[in-house]
Amino acid sequence: MQNFVVTDFPDSPDIESSTSGYASRFSGKVGQWFLAVQDRATKKAIKAHFGDKKGLTVADVGGGHGQNVKLMANLGHHLTIVGSHSSETTQIQEAINKGQIEYVESSLLELPFADHSFDVVICYRVLSHMHSWERLCDELMRVSNTLVLVDYPNKRSVNVFTNLFFGWKKRVEENTRRYRLFSDSDVSQQFQKRRWQGTFIYRQYLFPMALHRLVGSRTLSLCFENVAKILGLTFLLGSPAIAGFVCPEMIELVLQTGTSSIHHKEVN
Repeated sequence: MQNFVVTDFPDSPDIESSTSGYASRFSGKVGQWFLAVQDRATKKAIKAHFGDKKGLTVADVGGGHGQNVKLMANLGHHLTIVGSHSSETTQIQEAINKGQIEYVESSLLELPFADHSFDVVICYRVLSHMHSWERLCDELMRVSNTLVLVDYPNKRSVNVFTNLFFGWKKRVEENTRRYRLFSDSDVSQQFQKRRWQGTFIYRQYLFPMALHRLVGSRTLSLCFENVAKILGLTFLLGSPAIAGFVCPEMIELVLQTGTSSIHHKEVN
């Protein structure tokens, strides 16, 4: 795949996604619905691999946006957020002050953790804006002992028209960024190089998030997206996708014991 700079911070796009301006894109009823959909997918992925186990160690790489703080607290897990710069604590400072999370400043490409340090490693809102996304995936795998969750905009979706409608999208969202599109195989092949296996994928919307923001009605958006799911269109063309990958050691354990549900693949 062609490599190109897709942000002012080519290997630290999380600086922008941790700002209050970016957080405003998820305000209001529609924005909160976006986060609820993401939470539901994340919760399903973790449950599919760990059941109802509490106390998991979770790293949110590039997670200065704080979108996973409340969910991990509700699930009873220990969350560490990794950010590229100290300025990224704006959205999560209260949680840091209360001791609910740990914040670590680090390059996303050289995480300051030993191999297999976390049960779950999450990386949302980053991959599609990252110049060295392959190296990022390698680091996510290195520090996880079981599960990595990433999200990305899918080529097999209305996102293929992104460049054509980018001007309109920018007028709607104001602070939007250009981003890289991925096929499922682009991402899965990077994980398969290290023998990690894709076990989970959740396609979030048929219609563009910018269109939902423009309409501004959670009720109408739910209606349209529910119809798309019933018709199977989200399964075929939904984006962005949240994908889960499991380490080789876990796959071998499952094959030996047959006691895990990690073969769960595509959900809605």
